[in-house]
Amino acid sequence: MITILPMEDQQQKKAVLSRYPMLSGKGDVMVMAEKSDILGTVVLSVDGTVLRMYDMTVSGQSLKTLDGMGKMIADSLMRAAASYGETNGAEQVISHVAELAWFFAQKGFLEEAEGMVSPMNRIVHRCKPGAHC
Repeated sequence: MITILPMEDQQQKKAVLSRYPMLSGKGDVMVMAEKSDILGTVVLSVDGTVLRMYDMTVSGQSLKTLDGMGKMIADSLMRAAASYGETNGAEQVISHVAELAWFFAQKGFLEEAEGMVSPMNRIVHRCKPGAHC
């Protein structure tokens, strides 16, 4: 079974976040895994109404040339990050992962000065109670 969950090991999380001084240790790391095999990670933070993705890894692949499985992993991580952000009040997503600009452009993100930008509702669709979705 594949899972995407916040990193549980707090010391490992602290070590990962220490590589991103702009986060001041306040971000999070989501890990996609199948059993004990890590498939990918995404480093993120929610800053007011903005979800920021600072880094993404896809195990064994270059972000510039993802194969079909790599694209599925990146897409799943992006959607999990967006769901996390939306749950925590984010209305917009900004990717600062320059190597994946091509990937985010395919998903409808627009290139702006800060990075690749998308409104949250392009990724996360919440159903209203009683509505058919």
